[in-house]
Formats: sequence, structure tokens, C-alpha cells
Amino acid sequence: MSSSKLQVGLWRAAFAALVCAGATLANAQKATEMYVPIGQSAGLSGKHTLVARVQSVNAAERSLTVVQDSTAQAVKLADTASVWIDRSKQQQSNSVGTLADIKPGLLVEIKFVKNNRSGGEAEWVKVQHQP
Repeated sequence: MSSSKLQVGLWRAAFAALVCAGATLANAQKATEMYVPIGQSAGLSGKHTLVARVQSVNAAERSLTVVQDSTAQAVKLADTASVWIDRSKQQQSNSVGTLADIKPGLLVEIKFVKNNRSGGEAEWVKVQHQP
């Protein structure tokens, strides 16, 4: 085998390893995301998520209205959207929640499907624990 074919083969193997590692990291983040406090998701918070206060909740439509910097935004929760309760300020583990745990006035972080912050559906919502 020529050295150029060997180099091409090595580059392909290296590229495949990087692609697999990226997929593994993405899956690892999804698996551990519920345990990360609001606003502290590496690579996501503030970039692909919205941190805001809940103005209202419409359980029948699986939607909420949030306000950030005096701007209101309606958010629809995807049918598969996860809700997590952030208990980090109480030095407790975060837990799985429901739409009923999201109340007006609470701080939330919303991750949108396909990172569409301007009106897409929510993939997950973290809600501040209400003591």
C-alpha cells in the first residue's frame, strides 16, 4: 500500500473517531442535562437556550408565556418535552417535574427543538424550585 493511501486511510479513521466522539458527547450532555443548574449548561445556556421568567401557563395548550428584558415570548412544549426542577439553590438534586410545576414568576431555562430560539417548540424546560 502506498504511503498516500495509508495517510488517506488514517485521516478517514481519525475523522470517523471524531464524529463518533462528538455524537457520544452530545448524548452524554442530553443524559446529564437535567442535573445542570439553570443558566449553566456548557455551550447551550444563553446561546441556544432562553432564560426568562414565567408570565403565564396554559396547561390545555401545553404552552407558556415568558418574559426576558421586558419582551414576552410564547413557548409551546413539544409532546416529548421534558420538565426538570432545578433544586441547586437548596443544595438538593434536581428532579423530574411536570408542566404543573411551572408557575408564573418562576425562573425557567428553555431549550428549543433544533435550537430555534425565536419561536420553536421547547425540547426541555428547567424550572426554578419553589420552596
